[in-house]
Amino acid sequence: MRAARYPSFQWHKRSHDNARRRMAQFMGRLEQGEATAGAGLVEYLTSWLRDHTRLADMMLGAFLRNHRRGLYKVSFRAGTKPIDACEWVNSKGEKFDPPSSRRPC
Repeated sequence: MRAARYPSFQWHKRSHDNARRRMAQFMGRLEQGEATAGAGLVEYLTSWLRDHTRLADMMLGAFLRNHRRGLYKVSFRAGTKPIDACEWVNSKGEKFDPPSSRRPC
């Protein structure tokens, strides 16, 4: 997520951090012998995993697929053509002139 510069990284990480914190609370209750803590933990995890994978992980997956497509677009269009034949584009497909350090294609 960091390498791809996922814009919702902090939000996604907080979701996991909150789940870990909540599980630790359940574990404390279990260690104290609370009878309903086990069922509560299973119910919480079932709900959290369902909701998290349906929203947060789907958003992340879509972002990473689009990010990867953008990378392929740049590398595919650049290819190994002579410098005069290169067509440089960013991840949105917009043409640009690369800095001299990125030449030749």
